[in-house]
Amino acid sequence: MKVDFDHYRGTEIADMEVSSLIEQRDMQLISILKPEFNKDGNMFCFTYPSQNGLPNNCVQGFGKTPYLAACDFNKNFYNQKY
Repeated sequence: MKVDFDHYRGTEIADMEVSSLIEQRDMQLISILKPEFNKDGNMFCFTYPSQNGLPNNCVQGFGKTPYLAACDFNKNFYNQKY
């Protein structure tokens, strides 16, 4: 999408486009792995693989919203130690 920055709303439109691209990037790992999603108390949780295994053998992400849980899951997935 080409954004006209001379337009009075050009920067606002560009910021919305960047936010949309960041959100798509953050949700890409979730859409590929399809981790289990549930609510744990007052927090949302993504778990991969499912909770059938031991908790220390899986990647989890928690957050107050599904999007924040997905971001935490991504961070934990890419920073996991073996």
